[in-house]
Amino acid sequence: MQINIRNEIARELNVPTTELDDSLSFTALGGHSLSALRLVSICKRIGLSLAVGELLHDIPIKDIISRSTGMYDTAGSLPILENTDPSHPDVSFNAIITPSPSPSGPSTGCPTPDTLDTTDSQDADKISIPEMQLSLIQSTLANPGNNILAYHYMCSLADLPATRMAWQQVLEAESIFRTEFRIEHEGGYLVDTGFTPYRWRDTQVPNWEALHAERDKRPSFDNVAFEFQVITVAGDNSVACILWHVHHSFIDGFSMQLVMRKVSRVVAGHPVEAGPSFATVAWERDQIIKEREADARRYWKSQKRVLEAAASEIRMPRCDFAPRSIEFWNKVATFVIDVAQSDLLGYAARHHVTVPSVYYAAWALVLSIICDSNLVLLGVVMSGRSLPVPGILDVIGSLVNTLPMGVEVELGMDTVGFINRVFRQLVQLSSFDWSPPEHGYRRQFASVLAMQFDVGGHTGTTNEPSSRMNSEIPISITVESDQVIHLQFAPEYQETQVQLMGTLFTRAISCLAAAAENPEACAARLGAQSMSYQELDRWSDCVAVHLSMYIDKGAVVCVHASPCMHWLVAIYGILKAGGVYCPLNSKLDPELRNNMFQSSGAAIYLTPSASETKYRPRASRYVWAVEDLLQRQDDNNQDEFDHIPRAEGNAYLCFTSGSTGKPKGVLCTHRGLVAFQRDLEVRLHAQPGRRIAQTMSVSFDGSIHEIFSALSYGATLVLPTPEDPFSHLYDVDSCIFTPSLAATLDPSDYPNLCYVYLVGEQVTQDINDRWAASVALYNMYGPTEATCGASIKCLLPGRKVTVGRPNPTTRIYILDRNGRLAPPGVMGQIYLAGVQVSNGYIGQSDLTNERFFPDSICCGLGERMYATGDIGYWDGDGDLICLGRNDRQIKLRGFRLDLDDLEVRISKLPGVTRAAVSRRGDDLVALVQPATACAADCRKHMAAVLPTHAIPRYIIPVERFPMTPIGKLDYRAIAQTADVRYSATPSNEMSPTEQRVAAIWADILNMDRAQISRDSNFLAAGGHSLLQLRLAGRLNRAFNCSVPITDLVKAATLRDLSQRIDKLQEQACWKAQRLPPKMDKRAISRMEREWISKYEGNTSNTSFTVSFACRLDSAVDLARLKQSWDSVMEAHQVLRSRYCACAERYERVFSDHAPVAQRIAECRVLEEINRPFDLANDDLVRVVISPDTLLVTISHIICDLTTMQLLLSDVERVYDGAEPLGHRPMYMAADAWQRVAADADLAFWTSYLQDCPHSKAKRESYAGTSRVGIVPRETVLALEDFMRSSQFSHHQLALAAVALALKPNHDRIDSVIGGPFLNRWSEADMNTIGLFLEPLPFRIQFDPKAVPNADAHAFLQSVKCSSQAAISHAVPWQELVCHLGVTPEFPNHPLFETMVTFHTKGGGLSLQIDGIEPLYTWSEGAKFGLMCEFTTLSNGDILLRLEYDQGIYAPRDISIIENRIMTALRLLIKNVPWLDLIGELHEVDGATVCVTPGHKGSLFLSPLKRT
Repeated sequence: MQINIRNEIARELNVPTTELDDSLSFTALGGHSLSALRLVSICKRIGLSLAVGELLHDIPIKDIISRSTGMYDTAGSLPILENTDPSHPDVSFNAIITPSPSPSGPSTGCPTPDTLDTTDSQDADKISIPEMQLSLIQSTLANPGNNILAYHYMCSLADLPATRMAWQQVLEAESIFRTEFRIEHEGGYLVDTGFTPYRWRDTQVPNWEALHAERDKRPSFDNVAFEFQVITVAGDNSVACILWHVHHSFIDGFSMQLVMRKVSRVVAGHPVEAGPSFATVAWERDQIIKEREADARRYWKSQKRVLEAAASEIRMPRCDFAPRSIEFWNKVATFVIDVAQSDLLGYAARHHVTVPSVYYAAWALVLSIICDSNLVLLGVVMSGRSLPVPGILDVIGSLVNTLPMGVEVELGMDTVGFINRVFRQLVQLSSFDWSPPEHGYRRQFASVLAMQFDVGGHTGTTNEPSSRMNSEIPISITVESDQVIHLQFAPEYQETQVQLMGTLFTRAISCLAAAAENPEACAARLGAQSMSYQELDRWSDCVAVHLSMYIDKGAVVCVHASPCMHWLVAIYGILKAGGVYCPLNSKLDPELRNNMFQSSGAAIYLTPSASETKYRPRASRYVWAVEDLLQRQDDNNQDEFDHIPRAEGNAYLCFTSGSTGKPKGVLCTHRGLVAFQRDLEVRLHAQPGRRIAQTMSVSFDGSIHEIFSALSYGATLVLPTPEDPFSHLYDVDSCIFTPSLAATLDPSDYPNLCYVYLVGEQVTQDINDRWAASVALYNMYGPTEATCGASIKCLLPGRKVTVGRPNPTTRIYILDRNGRLAPPGVMGQIYLAGVQVSNGYIGQSDLTNERFFPDSICCGLGERMYATGDIGYWDGDGDLICLGRNDRQIKLRGFRLDLDDLEVRISKLPGVTRAAVSRRGDDLVALVQPATACAADCRKHMAAVLPTHAIPRYIIPVERFPMTPIGKLDYRAIAQTADVRYSATPSNEMSPTEQRVAAIWADILNMDRAQISRDSNFLAAGGHSLLQLRLAGRLNRAFNCSVPITDLVKAATLRDLSQRIDKLQEQACWKAQRLPPKMDKRAISRMEREWISKYEGNTSNTSFTVSFACRLDSAVDLARLKQSWDSVMEAHQVLRSRYCACAERYERVFSDHAPVAQRIAECRVLEEINRPFDLANDDLVRVVISPDTLLVTISHIICDLTTMQLLLSDVERVYDGAEPLGHRPMYMAADAWQRVAADADLAFWTSYLQDCPHSKAKRESYAGTSRVGIVPRETVLALEDFMRSSQFSHHQLALAAVALALKPNHDRIDSVIGGPFLNRWSEADMNTIGLFLEPLPFRIQFDPKAVPNADAHAFLQSVKCSSQAAISHAVPWQELVCHLGVTPEFPNHPLFETMVTFHTKGGGLSLQIDGIEPLYTWSEGAKFGLMCEFTTLSNGDILLRLEYDQGIYAPRDISIIENRIMTALRLLIKNVPWLDLIGELHEVDGATVCVTPGHKGSLFLSPLKRT
């Protein structure tokens, strides 16, 4: 048995059995997933058991063989099939000829058939079409022409007759080609027609160019079919082109290879061999899928978080409305991989992975760049043939599947580890290559990658694909077996963009697979020790002579770096010998030091003293102490060593952790180092007689700056003593600090210091002001990759901190994502170019290629540029403003945050001099200085200037910040500070009030009480405005006091809210604000009084109604519906209100009888909605019921949308048999009418609306009409994604869009727009019948010139801040108008004439009774000059109704405004630059506008739930 397995393995790997090295793994010998699958299938046929997983993991073959056993005994063994030929096509994970299938919705299953015989009758039992086949068919039905495969190959004319006959025999033998895919309502089914359609067309063309043109024509069909065409060239009797157009539902790549092999065998004279029945295989496969469904669902559930978070959208400009090319086929770009296939196979074998895993890893790297994300989503094409179904590897038919895979790409990651991780993901994914989307995933990726290997009979050229297919996936990549890549792309992408993608892909694949003038002057001093330049020269000669016998020019030599004389001697000795100096810090962990040594490629390790040789890295071949070498020199009296370094040669190798923490070895040249130090200011003012302090970490390039600035220009380098590392600062002229170190030192302690240079971190204003007042203070910017520094700025006290302008030998570019120069003031990535740019990273060619590029701006110099990863812009003075790294811009709980910006803003708070912010899971940790700062005060100040999600959970005053060994902030240690400070804080430290509030929070938010701390924030924990209302009601009852909603909004933490509650209880202010127990029911509210004024001045009050209409079918009991309405209206006294004038004022009068519903024969909805109410004499509620319609119309004076929904809910309950809720709170007893505006809130409105613009249009009446449109579907889908991932609300987005639509020509936006304010301040108010809704003004102000790199989201952020400020300071509307001294002149609305509302999907009116379908209606007239009402329907569509006064706006004006709003929504969501946003809105003005009537549109009275 084991011999049999060994033979089959050797045969599959194409290795002689005698040469099979069974100590290696299957993948190490060249195996891959499908070869493993074939081997497993073949072994089953002979009764042997193997597992695919065993073969693909790193398990020696001998262990696999020893564990294998017989699958069945003799009695139960499977019959051996006739076709036991083990030579299946050589494919891997994705042996798919098509670039990709199209993603469509999943199909539904069908009953298990009693028989699988589908050949004899059209009425055979139904067998379901496999899900992927069905989705391909449905996609074609939706987009005719999609998913048709064009396969071509060349055939000699002599063989053409035999080839045609062979094709006919093969197709007639295979059941799939006589199968009809029958689509019915309940699913799709396979039906054997008993007939194989076999069509050939012969075409002759005049030349080869015409042959290519003919081959590229669209197929003669655009549905599910197939046909052949033979194309010959006139006068050429040698070859013909056979072109097969076949729908992808008939065949996949795996099947194509089987078909081609069979055709070749028949042409060679062998009899045709029919494969297994596709219907049989499909049915048996479907049964196993059902059995394994639970496993698949568990797998996809485990992948859900990654798949949902992964980015797929390619962040390149696209033409959203690209015209379809006159050519049928999508364009294809072709690239050649410059790595030999044998090299890739060797790499895969050595690392126990497969070649496809290298390709997938490379494409993931590219996606991480073009999607701007570390977590990317790509489509993986799978064979779909991994299930143990007899004949599944022999059947002809489409079983292919395309699955999503999320890949995490970490900057600076280990390449081998990354590819291994991708390989493991692919192996795991291949176990579920049969799983349909209904198991828990979606095919929502923008790119898909497939592998294609040799196909028998194919002799096409290598410069064009042998097949192509249009699909719905924008980017489809096929990797051919001959190292050619075909990238097929949708029309919305430009060829230049695709060229970039392909170039990046091929590059990623390649990367984954390079003092003499003053000899007696003091060169260095350490305490009492000193070394002259002559001594440094002579001693370094000695070292150089010795090294030159062991190293070649350019070889790296590592030094055990510690501040001493012999350290400096070692450096210059290495350079003189032509070597490359590499410092390894003596304080490094030994393992890390060994890893760096290995990465450097060095063989030699130098130590200053003999006692330090014990620290040699394990990998070192030689280790010498400089003191020993100098002793030999003294003994042997060596001559002077003469060496002139090459300018372009590498001078030093410096390891830097960068932002990823993984050390990268940066190779910098002699030319760059010399150029950097030419300028006096740049080189620390080094010159003879000057003393330069050595303070920077010896392994940091800051020490390179210090050493070579001093010793190249005759200055003295002063080294620190081990006992006191800062004592030498008392006696030097120049030094370099990190800002973190500078923050801990006092300038007055170092009177001799003249020049201080700050590097490595952002300089705060506080540090600048303290040091610049005492010394010449310089700010230098530049990573190690640009040779020590790229820019310099002399800072002055009280002046803004910048990093200045480029050094004389450096060029700095601010580039946008397309590599173009950004205008001044516009943010982009900082690129450094010129002679100082290093040679990249040693041994990390992939990373080098990702960050170093030929200079694309100054192309003629032949120099390179480096992408720093930092964001910056040029200010108005021409200085560079560096904003920090991309990796300090995070996404926290769905909100984007710039931690560097957050640090700056916190540092400006009262009582704070400096701040450091780090992330700890889903929380932020802020350390602040000084240590005496009050954390509670800091939090209160933060609440005033920061959004809720940006306020750190942990605020810790400290004396010193944690630092890294090179003197930078240690953000990991900062995050861990919270663990140390708070790990021992028990929950019982909460006050009694805090514990009660926390319990209420936990209940309302449905979260674990243990997750809530004193520093928790209600909104950050998942609360929102409606839950705040519930919270207010619960707190009122729990503490027996009235907690204003504004207190909830203003309270930053649970502790702040609890303290406010304690004060409210102490003051007992709630008692003074309660109304007497006996209310005057005849009194009217403030808002009722305002509506009376509107009625008095209006000749047509048709717009003053709230309505609800629905269609009724026969299931509705009309009598019960009427009785339900009558009961509800009887239960609420406020519905009997009428309003009568009495002694020059109005009062409420209650009718003796409640309104009753009317049964009528026919309901004319339009007329009924617009029938006016008489406030003194009419019932103000009208309910009419006809056999097919229910219409409820209520005067706005007693009703808003919340009240209408309360009534509908009551009716629904009564209809279902419950009693009406007669105990709802009394209207005039509501908390809303007891509120009095606070002085602070009124003061806010005075400032907020100061000098605000006013509408100049005057209205004559409330007459008006409406225009209704539907927001484009693509905008709605983008909006849904945007709302899920952003911190903006629907109403804020709508406010922004309308503000832009009304004022698109203004560089500075300043307008006042109204919005609805719920005005229900407690849970009791939320359940009270009556009118509460009030208007609230929102001032939209935005000056793009004041915002660097202004874009759509910057504008949205200003709208959000204004909206939140207005809501948190909401006061009674009438008090606001009175406070501002505004006298209403109806019908002109006070303060604003434009109102914006947004009804989300869950906020619409609903009556849940079987047989009822709501209708969309509105009344005539216009309550405002313009009202923009957005409504989300149950099917997801968004309606936009523009209700307007025709005396102010013409129909064409409204049509333009509508187009602008739609455009603004789209651009705001996409976050385009401000200038692009305004520019495109300008273009709307000139667009052709189709004017349509308002209420006569097709949407009026249309169902809200449309199919």
